[in-house]
Amino acid sequence: MDKYVTSEEFRELMRRQYTAESPYTLGEYEGVSLTLDVCEIMDDIKSFEVRPDDCWVVTYPKAGTTWVQEIMSAVMHDGNLEEINKTHTMLRVPYLEENMPEKVRRLKNIPLKHRIADEMPSPRVLKSHLPGQLLPAQIWAKEV
Repeated sequence: MDKYVTSEEFRELMRRQYTAESPYTLGEYEGVSLTLDVCEIMDDIKSFEVRPDDCWVVTYPKAGTTWVQEIMSAVMHDGNLEEINKTHTMLRVPYLEENMPEKVRRLKNIPLKHRIADEMPSPRVLKSHLPGQLLPAQIWAKEV
């Protein structure tokens, strides 16, 4: 994601994500309440191409997700904290269903997060707060 936005730009964009111009509104997908922007990409998320070496961090919100992301990043980088700290956690471990507002994405030419994840080299650490039935079906089909 570094090729689209720097860590500093990302922090600022996230700070301004929900405003009066771009409010936080809910919709529904397969009986699950989600933000409208997430509802719009759910068909893509459910058909997201899962790789055999992907590591998924799937948790309830506020359940230690960031801590687990950091641990998995350390495992994937052989404990090289210097390498890990070069990139903000949210850029290193894409949160698949969370995206910048469309206006910001157009301004900075930033693709949707699941498209950025497609470009990432393997092995990838991916994050989601979606319930199991809304995750890509391949997660359950891949052998470990």
